[in-house]
Amino acid sequence: MLIKWLARFILSATLLLIFTGCSNLTTLFFFPQQSYQHTPQFFGLEWQSIQHEAKDGTTLTSWYLPASRKSLGTVLFMHGNAQNVSTHINSVKWLPKAGYNVFLLDYREYGGSDGKAILPDILWDIDSALSWVLAHDEDKPVFLLGQSIGAALTAAYVPQSPYKEKISGVILDACLLGYQEIVGDMMSRNWLTWVFQLPAYLLPSEQDPQNHIANISPTPLFMMHSRDDQIIPYEQGKAVFELAQEPKQWLDLAGSHIQSFQFPSVRDALLTFMDTH
Repeated sequence: MLIKWLARFILSATLLLIFTGCSNLTTLFFFPQQSYQHTPQFFGLEWQSIQHEAKDGTTLTSWYLPASRKSLGTVLFMHGNAQNVSTHINSVKWLPKAGYNVFLLDYREYGGSDGKAILPDILWDIDSALSWVLAHDEDKPVFLLGQSIGAALTAAYVPQSPYKEKISGVILDACLLGYQEIVGDMMSRNWLTWVFQLPAYLLPSEQDPQNHIANISPTPLFMMHSRDDQIIPYEQGKAVFELAQEPKQWLDLAGSHIQSFQFPSVRDALLTFMDTH
């Protein structure tokens, strides 16, 4: 996946520079897939397909999993940059049994959602999903959980959200520091791609997590990152955490990129955080 992404970034960035002079290269961070691998029914889960609309009129299709017992709250889930909710459901399919509703947001261009995945427009998708959750699960705590690029999007969105005061907590798993930084790091890992670091500096930085993370406070923040992460360096996630303000909590992980919730101890830590707040 990493080599494929690098090849796509280099080729696409070069073509954009040649034919447009400059364009929004953030679209190169997203690998949407329209077809679903399976539905929640495959896992024996109750679910609903939810259509909701972003403020620019883009129609989005997401999934909602109701808690299998009395609801303790709702988790709004922002997945990583590849495929769609059907391939990321493993990260959250255990939460309904633990008493939490889950809203799995499929960004624009992913799954059944319309539009083109690009920043900053994709932040409107989080806004639309949160608006739906707040209206549907009134008076229940709401937690935002983002993984990988979903963590980066969440970190940028929360401080700008008109609903910030209604968010009970934010959970970020494997958050990158900034878009220029992650591309520069990836390009520098191989001598064949080292020379192509230049396009990274054309990426906009307005929605970088490092520029917004401090303003998540006073909303409680829980961050985690694996030291074994081969996609987003552990050091980037820790740097974001150092920029964050209290109240905040950090958890060191082991294992591959965003495989966090396969470990019962990590699930327990998340439930403890949400129960506390």
